[in-house]
Amino acid sequence: MSEEENSGGFNNFKSLFIVLLLFIFIIPASKAQDENTKVLNDNAVLVSQSVPGQMFSGHTYRLFVRFRNTGTTIWTPEYYRLALVKDENSEEWDFKPIKPRSNVERGSDVTFGFQVKAPSAPGEYKFKLQMEAHGNYFGDDAGPSVVHVSGNPVNDVNPQVQAESKGDNSQFLMQIMTNEMEAGSNYEVSITMQNNGKTTWVKKDGYALGFPDSLLNIENNNLKFTKIVLSEDVPPGKEVTFHFTVKAPDAPGTYEYRWKMEHDNLFFGEPSDTYSVKVE
Repeated sequence: MSEEENSGGFNNFKSLFIVLLLFIFIIPASKAQDENTKVLNDNAVLVSQSVPGQMFSGHTYRLFVRFRNTGTTIWTPEYYRLALVKDENSEEWDFKPIKPRSNVERGSDVTFGFQVKAPSAPGEYKFKLQMEAHGNYFGDDAGPSVVHVSGNPVNDVNPQVQAESKGDNSQFLMQIMTNEMEAGSNYEVSITMQNNGKTTWVKKDGYALGFPDSLLNIENNNLKFTKIVLSEDVPPGKEVTFHFTVKAPDAPGTYEYRWKMEHDNLFFGEPSDTYSVKVE
């Protein structure tokens, strides 16, 4: 065999060796890198929220926002947080970003509960919350976008309501609960009411948050719910938030939930907004 033939055979072997290296190491590594690039994306879906579109100046509100991690990353407390989107007059809100208490896995939900004090001056204020990581906002936003802030709640009570408030009266402020449930499962609910009557709601005198059948569709009559009593006295002009658990009906369907204050088994005041829940 000539030297030229030997050289050609060696070159062929060298080329084959390079091709094998490409298939064994370089191409799989490149694919893995592409896969990693594709899977590392942040996303969030708003599940439920309790952020009122109207507040009273200088008043403190207890809010709740629930997000679901629909991206392909894990939300760690080190890098992920709920933030107020910076915008026109957003600095008027005394809000600090909130970290999740623990890792939020892909497909899991996280609820942020926090207090917000409304700006001192009446007006229109932008208020939009969003998940944020590494300085970037992502996913759905929560909040009414714009909150109308009015004066002191005691002075701003509707004259007609004020005239009717010779005794017990209440105003519904906010609620939070999921709008999707699994049949027979338990879920946390929060309802906030304000005492805009003339009497103090004394916890030992039978004041509670009730669930009147007259406010529900007939299918809700089997809802497993116990009225929630006060944990403290609530004087006129003040608010109270009830935290409790409801058990979803056993039969799939769409159900309506609505609550109202009661005193000595008599309902009074403004009921909460009707909240439709899909049970599967």
